[in-house]
Amino acid sequence: MFHVKHFKKILYIIAVASFMMSTSCANVIYPDTENSSPAAVEENKVKELIPQTIKFAGQKMQIYTDNSSRILYDSTEIGSVKSAVQRRNDFLASEYGISIEVQEIDSGKVAEKLKETIESGVKSVHALCYDAETMSSLYASGYLTDMLKLPEFNEKACGLTDSEEDYQKIGQSLYMIRSSSIPYFNDLYCVYYSKNAIANAGLGDPELAVLRGEWTPAVFRQYSEAIAFNVMKKSSYDSATDIFGYSSREKNQLPALLSRSTGIPTIQKSAEGYPEIASVTEQDEQLASELQVLLKSRSKAPYYGSEAVEALYSGRLGMYIDKLSFLDVLYEKKEEDPDSFDYGIVPLPSGNGRNFFTPCGFDVPVIAVPVNTPLPDLSGIGVSLLCGAGRTSVTQAAIDSYVAMFSFGNDQSCMIDTIIRQAGAEFGTLYGKAFPAVYNTADGLYADLMSKSVSLQSLLDAKKKEFDACIELNFKGKALD
Repeated sequence: MFHVKHFKKILYIIAVASFMMSTSCANVIYPDTENSSPAAVEENKVKELIPQTIKFAGQKMQIYTDNSSRILYDSTEIGSVKSAVQRRNDFLASEYGISIEVQEIDSGKVAEKLKETIESGVKSVHALCYDAETMSSLYASGYLTDMLKLPEFNEKACGLTDSEEDYQKIGQSLYMIRSSSIPYFNDLYCVYYSKNAIANAGLGDPELAVLRGEWTPAVFRQYSEAIAFNVMKKSSYDSATDIFGYSSREKNQLPALLSRSTGIPTIQKSAEGYPEIASVTEQDEQLASELQVLLKSRSKAPYYGSEAVEALYSGRLGMYIDKLSFLDVLYEKKEEDPDSFDYGIVPLPSGNGRNFFTPCGFDVPVIAVPVNTPLPDLSGIGVSLLCGAGRTSVTQAAIDSYVAMFSFGNDQSCMIDTIIRQAGAEFGTLYGKAFPAVYNTADGLYADLMSKSVSLQSLLDAKKKEFDACIELNFKGKALD
């Protein structure tokens, strides 16, 4: 996550350790003794669920991935996240005799590799770790196995919360696991803002709106339109000189990011656990209407990406939606010019201002098992341990690392804590890229919210037939194979 070029920032870790003891952020896990540290507590819980055994002593759990740092972390990385990942792997080796062996295969070539082994009758590896886009394609090709059917697989040990099970399980099957034990935090989306632009508009810091439970799409729009006050009064604007309220990394992703963070439903689970078109309430329709107004607001900048970043630097943009990895860019900017603009960071707005959700993109890494694993029992216990041991401690290590690297104070530390802990990947994110009907009912429908002045219910009704047929054929049908 963090590279050697930031090494001097490690000096802040000692200060942050002291700071974390006094912070008032409710979600922060404080440093404690070895036996009560997040890692130790987690490991003891895993050992209760998966009794230690010599059955797999000396075994290597082989994993295909296109990014070995997700599993091992290489020598160019520094910080507590690397230590947490190494501890997780050491736990597998010391307590269960399982060592991790990674084979790097490009995401564009792994399907061909698996196809070759399956057709030739050769066994492949025990697990896979790729982004959701790649993994959904492997699922569509029939290359992933149902992990709930693997011997030694322990669903409880994986540490999935009820909400995570809700969007990862399909009926009584589980083909992918998005686990926070696999570092992915740089790819989470959040809102960056110019403190000068906020102050010049006579607004309070957005952190306060978050802490008060008021950070909704409506409040976000109020901030945006106050910042772009002059643009809101004009019949036309000058993109080179006017000040705008907000923009984002990519234009096409903006509707989906805001819709997901707001909690606008498109897909829910049926009583049998299969995806179905969501039931829409009056409150959902109100949220959708608020989002439509926000996405069509004149305060939204007419530029995105690098143009938006330059506008943010120059004071022509108030808020900018991007990944946490953008913090590296801001840090370098401050290193080059210490007097450059001051920035803050907050979560994307929530539907009720309190229950935040940080959406992942299609590049979120997930764990799966190929249908031709050489040892299904090793795959079962290995995935359970890999996901369960380190889930909490890797998350906490990521939060601590961001705080240390970027010298965040109390409130900003709470913002980072919320952004990371409330992350999730919905069904549409996990499977949308491989199935057009799923994509059209999630990201595609969210885009329609911006371009069409119609109700959420009418948009969903138009997708229902295609979506139901897709689920019947590709998900319910697969469960019967």
